[in-house]
Amino acid sequence: MNFTQTYSGTIVGGQAGFAVPLIVAVTGHRDLVDAELPGIRARVQTFLSELITEYPDHGVTVMSSLAEGADQLVAEEALQLGIPLIVPLPMPGALYLDDFGSIKEQESFDYLCSRAAEVYELPVTSGNTPESIREQGPNRSRQYAQLGVFLCAHCHILLALWDGKDTEKLGGTGQVVRFHHDDVMPGYTPKSTGSGLILADDESDLVYHIVCSRNRPDGRPAEPLKALDYWWYTLDKEQPRSKQIPERHRRVFQHTSDFSRDALTHADRIRDEAYPLLDRKYVASLPSGVRNIDHVFRAADWLAAYFQKRMLLALQATHILAMLMGLMYIT
Repeated sequence: MNFTQTYSGTIVGGQAGFAVPLIVAVTGHRDLVDAELPGIRARVQTFLSELITEYPDHGVTVMSSLAEGADQLVAEEALQLGIPLIVPLPMPGALYLDDFGSIKEQESFDYLCSRAAEVYELPVTSGNTPESIREQGPNRSRQYAQLGVFLCAHCHILLALWDGKDTEKLGGTGQVVRFHHDDVMPGYTPKSTGSGLILADDESDLVYHIVCSRNRPDGRPAEPLKALDYWWYTLDKEQPRSKQIPERHRRVFQHTSDFSRDALTHADRIRDEAYPLLDRKYVASLPSGVRNIDHVFRAADWLAAYFQKRMLLALQATHILAMLMGLMYIT
């Protein structure tokens, strides 16, 4: 898998900028109710716009597999706002298209792919083959389970257009939300599996839940949830749902936004003065994703040394002033 667009922002010296984006991954139902679509779109647009306004130095990126329904809806709103779109597919594209019910839906998928910053296919899961996942069934469901785990492990916020019901459907929206909270997806991951992305005190558990109905007989949201309501949804024992982003997550986002701003401010000096992880002659031959890691490491390393020097100068100035004050007092 090639993450050439993982870092966004100013282009410096022909390389990706130093700004680390806020990744929003999408999970949601395919069978949304038509009457709720305008309200859902408005809420998605407000949510993404608020992120852009709140963290202007971050840059926001949306990750969606472009399934019909929720995935395509969020992707369309992201592109309307000029937000980069990354598309991980749960299986080879030719097989994935079999899940789209009409030519119109396939055309929408193709169009959104053409607008994406990057499109790539997740590998066939262990024990499966392209033939074994061609038909609907447990083997194909494992591909969607892998996609859900991948989205959770590579995002800062999971945007869930969800009826709030926990189901046993492997790779379904309810299981993806559960995995984002508990790092467990029954039937796919062992309990010891972790998402690997530490966001706050213990793990990345931040879900932005837009409540929706489903176009089916039992499609009403789980009680007491109401369609078109929205919540920040975490593992907080005292207040798992809130209208405002939890403080511990807001604080982390603010720190990383500060890093991006400082890195872009000093981009020229970082480019010329920072040391890479490897000898410079090897950097050009690295895969693009590894080059991005090296790129951000150099920014972090240079900024650490830069602010350390400023801190030492401030301490020295403070000591000198204290000595001068003492001398003036004695005089």
